[in-house]
Amino acid sequence: MADLVSLGRYQLRRVLGRGAMGVVYEGLDPTLDRRVAVKTILKSVGLDEETERAYSERFVREAKAVARLNHPNIVQVYDFGQENEVAYLVMEFIQGKELRSFISATERVTTQECVRIMGELLDALDFAHERGVIHRDIKPANVILDEQRRVKLADFGVARVQDSDRSAAGTMVGTPAFMSPEQIQGLKIDRRTDIFSAGVVFYQLLTGEAPFKGEGAWTVAKKIMQDEPPPPSSIVSNVSPTFDGIVERALAKNPAERFATAREFADALRGALVSAPAARPAPKHKAPAPAQVTSPRPAPDDATVAIPERPRAAASPPEEKKRSSAVPAILAAAVIAGGIGAYLFLGRATAPAPVSNSAPAPQAEKPVPAKPEVTAADLEKIRKETEERIRREYSDKSAAEQAAAAKAATEKAVQEKAVAAKAEKAAAEKTIAAKAAAERAALEQAAAEKASAEKAAAAKASADKAAAERLAAEKAQAEKVAAERASQEKAAAEKARLLAAAGIEQFKARHPDKVWDHEPETGTINFREIVYVNDKSCPPGKIRELTGGSPTRGVERKNRCISLSE
Repeated sequence: MADLVSLGRYQLRRVLGRGAMGVVYEGLDPTLDRRVAVKTILKSVGLDEETERAYSERFVREAKAVARLNHPNIVQVYDFGQENEVAYLVMEFIQGKELRSFISATERVTTQECVRIMGELLDALDFAHERGVIHRDIKPANVILDEQRRVKLADFGVARVQDSDRSAAGTMVGTPAFMSPEQIQGLKIDRRTDIFSAGVVFYQLLTGEAPFKGEGAWTVAKKIMQDEPPPPSSIVSNVSPTFDGIVERALAKNPAERFATAREFADALRGALVSAPAARPAPKHKAPAPAQVTSPRPAPDDATVAIPERPRAAASPPEEKKRSSAVPAILAAAVIAGGIGAYLFLGRATAPAPVSNSAPAPQAEKPVPAKPEVTAADLEKIRKETEERIRREYSDKSAAEQAAAAKAATEKAVQEKAVAAKAEKAAAEKTIAAKAAAERAALEQAAAEKASAEKAAAAKASADKAAAERLAAEKAQAEKVAAERASQEKAAAEKARLLAAAGIEQFKARHPDKVWDHEPETGTINFREIVYVNDKSCPPGKIRELTGGSPTRGVERKNRCISLSE
């Protein structure tokens, strides 16, 4: 398409870029005296009238839908129109740079800047998706950063309106390196296709590399459908592993496993930026560690959490047993000491009061029997009885504790056995699932190989058939040419024969009695006589001239073919 000077009322000043679908111009709207960008889109050539009308209706419908997308992060569409074979969109003119220039090695952006850019891009996509418009060609070249580094999403030239029944499935539109698996296969698409493409853009912003690389569009498309890219943190060391899971979900092969909306994708990025551990410089003076143990702060979901040890380690079984044995001994000593003291205090005799001389002598009282004296044998007996009682109580308590410990050990063994059985069952199920998956993969591979073989056989049969048809056509053509040539030669021979026959008759008329139909006998003509022999020994149109001649007279006999016209 030759460069245009104007479209509608818009003056085209210079070419800003060229693509597969058309050319983008810097233009001027003379009515409003403002700069605009005019993107031309070549309509299909050679279509029938009905298809051409359907194409025009679809362009008008989708252009109206895109023109409704009034968002600060979307390039505004002002107008659209068609002129001859050119359809065009009139858009807001952005003075800035394409995002792909920031992915180069010389101009990288920080993680915070990556999240900001992606957040604005996803806000724009969410706005468009909520209004039923799917972009279908999200890539760095279609994302512009203006002079304030704000995101402007451009190029809705291949966008699809979700309520349009002419764009559901069967066509592959977009840039191969940024297409989703379902888009490559020409399946029905929805907003999750744009989310996959946005995930590819985010991967490139983080790493400076494409997640799916290869020579040729088919190799890249095959990797998109089958391979998993390496995590960004394995390529760039200062990228937090927190973003690996977000990238993995955005680039999921199955649309159901991706973020459901662009808003969900953006929220995950912003949340990861807040929770991701940032590298901080080491402090100048290291503060002493506090003596008491405090609870650690919650760690991010992907961080490894260390469980601190208890301040006091649990006593080992021998030490615990020693402490348990010491308790009864102490109690026994205390009881024995208390018992001996009480016994001595209660068994002490009271001294008699002194007797007055003036008072009548009291009658003699019956003597009070003295308390028996506590002997060492009694003390030993009391000690032994006390120790025996305490030992018996401790033995009963120890037996109860042992029974409880045995019960707990039994329950623990049962639980461990149940856990082991569950793990064994899970391993068996996993093995069965792996075996089933392997068998399914083998069947799929066999089916694919069979389909490939059938396709190759069909292609070979088609090629053989085409070759046979070509040979048959060539043979028929050769036979036709040969037949035509034979017919022409036969007609020419017949014509020559007729002309020759007519010429002989005329020659006979000019030379009566001089034309022979056979060779005359020797002596029939004299040596000077000339006759003509019509025995067809000469070419057509000629006759043989014969003179008698005589060897005795030295006259040579002549025999030659002459033209009938001589």
